[in-house]
Amino acid sequence: MKKHSDGENALVERVVEKHNNNGKILWSKVAEEIGAVLERKITPGAVKTWHYRVVAQGGVKQSQRAGDKTWERTQRWIKNLLASNYRMRAQLNSKRGKRRASARTELLKKKVKELREEIAKLKAELKNHRPILRWWVRTRMALKSAGKALIE
Repeated sequence: MKKHSDGENALVERVVEKHNNNGKILWSKVAEEIGAVLERKITPGAVKTWHYRVVAQGGVKQSQRAGDKTWERTQRWIKNLLASNYRMRAQLNSKRGKRRASARTELLKKKVKELREEIAKLKAELKNHRPILRWWVRTRMALKSAGKALIE
């Protein structure tokens, strides 16, 4: 996808508004005017696609896209955290393991400490993406449930 400058995107929006006739846009005239300003030939279909992309970009803010990605990453991390916690408990409770009870306890304490540090790092990262309050609340609840799963 070709990147256009903010000025060019604003130009497209202005010209489309100018040639908008009760919801019907004259794409050929828009293409002619933009081509004259940019000093190159541009097709009406290309202008139409460009305009729809500009409108779509304007509807989604950068922070929301970043927040969504962080939310997905957090969900994956919590699933992996719970899965690793269950695997670790199964490994410690297996009869093949010949560790003493105190060694098992020490291993569990070490793992819990590492996981708490990971949770603290994630919380710090999540605070940087606070603009989406609903997302922030869901993440906090997920982190609390992950913490409870560690304790169980």
